[in-house]
Amino acid sequence: MQKNHLTVLALNLLLLTACKKEKPAFLLPNELRTLPQVEAFFEDAWAREDLLASVGSLTVEGIDYYHFTLENGRELFVKKELTGVVSVDSSGWTAALDFESGANLPAYILGDTIYIDSITVDPFGTAPLSGLVAISMPVKGRFGITVQGKGEGGIPIGHVFESISKKHHIPILGLYADYENKVELAFLSEEGAVRTRRVIRMTTGAVPGNLAVNVAKNELPSGDSGLFFVSDVKKGIDHRGEVRWAYTGDARHLYQKLKNGNFVVSNKAGSVSYHSSTFKEISMLGEAVRQYSVPNLMHHEVREMPGGNFLVASNTYPYNNNSWDGNLEEDLIIEIDRQSGEVVKSWDLNLILDNQRPRAGGSNSDDWLHLNAIYYDEEDNTIVFSGRHQSVVAKIGYEEGDIRWILAHPAGWNESLLPYVLTPVNARGMDIDLATEDFLPYFQHYPLKLPNGNILLFDNGNFRNYYEDPSVPEDSYTRAVEYKIDPVRMEVEKVWEFDYDKAIFNEATGSVQYLEENAHRVIGFMNGTANTPKVIELDEAGNILFELNVNRWSDYYRCEKYGLYEGM
Repeated sequence: MQKNHLTVLALNLLLLTACKKEKPAFLLPNELRTLPQVEAFFEDAWAREDLLASVGSLTVEGIDYYHFTLENGRELFVKKELTGVVSVDSSGWTAALDFESGANLPAYILGDTIYIDSITVDPFGTAPLSGLVAISMPVKGRFGITVQGKGEGGIPIGHVFESISKKHHIPILGLYADYENKVELAFLSEEGAVRTRRVIRMTTGAVPGNLAVNVAKNELPSGDSGLFFVSDVKKGIDHRGEVRWAYTGDARHLYQKLKNGNFVVSNKAGSVSYHSSTFKEISMLGEAVRQYSVPNLMHHEVREMPGGNFLVASNTYPYNNNSWDGNLEEDLIIEIDRQSGEVVKSWDLNLILDNQRPRAGGSNSDDWLHLNAIYYDEEDNTIVFSGRHQSVVAKIGYEEGDIRWILAHPAGWNESLLPYVLTPVNARGMDIDLATEDFLPYFQHYPLKLPNGNILLFDNGNFRNYYEDPSVPEDSYTRAVEYKIDPVRMEVEKVWEFDYDKAIFNEATGSVQYLEENAHRVIGFMNGTANTPKVIELDEAGNILFELNVNRWSDYYRCEKYGLYEGM
């Protein structure tokens, strides 16, 4: 019993002794406890350009600390006794730790100033609704911009750039004409967090050329900032009917956007009739990037290939102003090297198709094919083209120019080509009676490949069913139509069409487009009548969401919808 009592007494003495020991120093999480630690951390942060978000003070158990929060959310603490003064220059995006020893450690900190070197409207004199802003920032980052909409319902146009830098040359696209535009600049972190904003003003003048625009229907989302680019007027129109981009340099037609966001335009200088001797690539700011010459002139079409080269519609003989001189024309595809500008390959369609096949009249007899559209199919290394005067869409091999299939009426083809003419069938695989159904395209434009592999094209409808009855039908109409082609069975099925209740007949020009982001389709009825040019956008179910008329009775080539910054 005595022994147990002594044991308890000894334990109590040990506990009492432990309580009298010195209390351990308090340590904050992420505390830099020594001057070398502080120096090492801030020197490394300066080298990496890590930004402080804030500098504050904190007192814990009677000890004063600096509380630093970094832009990435990390926090750290430094006893004030280790440092002297921390000064902050928000406009300069810098801070400094001044030590009593005289040492100084700089740091980057979130600031509130955007340093603009210059603001230029229409920097190259050919795109009056564009601008260029030069900015120099003390720290690296990237920019987002928004051209604010004009008035109630005006459509803002914005973009976030990927380039991380201190020096920025920012293209401003989508300005309104003859207006003091407000443009918001947002300086962002690499991750996209907004650091600071600034609104600038950019004043534009009037854009040359008359443009009568009427928006007949508009059920597009208010935030849809895509523009409808009309080829011949070289202007882009938003869905409120406002012109938001224009090109005033030498140009005949505006073609598709390239993968890098630029446009291709054919030039007027040196042109003969509607044929051009040169075409060029231009930026969205209107800068001429590169010009290309076409030996026998070009017409109707230039398309970018996946590798960057251009497929161009040209002539086998020098073009002589649409005269009947016996030199066949509008029947040659050429490939132009993007870098050298040289013709590196060509396909003479006189040697691939039959230039003696009967066709509807009403045009120059030398223009037997009237090549008006081309595209390259990367999936099987082929070329698809449209020949208006033969009412034919055909696919040929890229390497040898060998025929793969022909979408056209079977009448008139020679025996060597007839096996390649697709057989029209319905959804059950049964043959179509071409005499009783408007199945095939006539005098068509602009075939394109859809994501599902089908072909969408603009069927003008001239001389519809000519090969069944050569007389011109009184009820001609124009439509957009989609075909499903089976190259193994050599069959073609019509799977979709839009004919606007057969109320429009466009005897020339026109375009179709598929918008991959929402599966909408844009149709350009571009030949002038009392009701056209008319641009329509359909939803996936075929409902009309948007309808626009531009300069009725005028003839334009195409209309396509793009985002201004698409590809950039």
